[in-house]
Amino acid sequence: MSFLEWIKTKTGKLHVSISAAFTGLISIIPILRLFGIDHIPLPVIRTTQDTWLVTNLAVHFAFIGYVTFFTSYKYSHIQETNKADLIERPIWERLTLTPPNSKPPEREDKGGNSIQDDEIRSADWIKFKIGVNKVVKQFVWFWALAWFSWFLNYGYMLAERTQLLGKNQATQNLLNNVNSLMFVFLFMTLTVSTSKYGILFWGKLVSFVLAAFGIELVSTFATHGSAGVGRTFTILSGLFAATALAAFVGSINSKFINIPIWLVGTLYLYAALQSLYVFVEPGDTTGALLVETTEIVITLLAFVLKAILFVTVTWILRTGRLVYFMIEESSLNFAKDKSFSEFLKILRIGEAELT
Repeated sequence: MSFLEWIKTKTGKLHVSISAAFTGLISIIPILRLFGIDHIPLPVIRTTQDTWLVTNLAVHFAFIGYVTFFTSYKYSHIQETNKADLIERPIWERLTLTPPNSKPPEREDKGGNSIQDDEIRSADWIKFKIGVNKVVKQFVWFWALAWFSWFLNYGYMLAERTQLLGKNQATQNLLNNVNSLMFVFLFMTLTVSTSKYGILFWGKLVSFVLAAFGIELVSTFATHGSAGVGRTFTILSGLFAATALAAFVGSINSKFINIPIWLVGTLYLYAALQSLYVFVEPGDTTGALLVETTEIVITLLAFVLKAILFVTVTWILRTGRLVYFMIEESSLNFAKDKSFSEFLKILRIGEAELT
């Protein structure tokens, strides 16, 4: 089922409609200000920049909460992984299920009897399916944690903006970096064989983010709260976010998933916006019309693109495209080095000078 076909289904329409509703909510105040309306009667709500910032954070917080707690846990996976059904045989026969040099030509069972090649292939297929399901589950967990970290980040910014908490740039950068790390994890599940990775491995990567948080705290304390130090770490956090999200978008931009080309460009635009994190801080109001307008436009665009990212990945998860990608890409990775060596033996390739 293509992306456009899926959004016409009951589930697709639901997610698109809810995303559109939240987009409408976050756009009300900017539109009213554009037409010169300075307040909304019954009750009176001022359409000021401060009101817009609080509304923006509140709508983000509510939308992310909806995604986190009501949608992230649903996904498609392979059923009955403990057996190799004959109907699946055409799939395992055409796939390279193990590294070319890792499988001996013949195996023996516990009684010392030779196992036929067909039995070996079917056993490899069962093992392969189990590994695919594990990686798909890892992906779903990291996707849910990415949205949960966004939920914490926007909740913190909202509490900070409404003066329920004091401003702490290091904490905000930590939450942003944890979110970026989740997209690094998502990227890894799609590009590296992570089925053998346990919680200890992922925990080691989290420790790097915590170390960066500690360095920022120490640097801030040592420089007596220097604005330059805070701004430097915020720039680095924005660049990390942009790189992580761009890597993730690149990994799902596969022919096996077949995201529409216009959608790929849209998601890369969202990744590029992350680098502007330092220039569009929700708590920073300078009063300059150009700055305020730019901030509103970028924030609105970021929200719309975040909703598009949500709908896109939900489509990938709910239609079986992630499972298809995992199977085909893993098999391709096993075979690619051998294929390249054979390619070089057959086709003569050399260097040429430009004339």
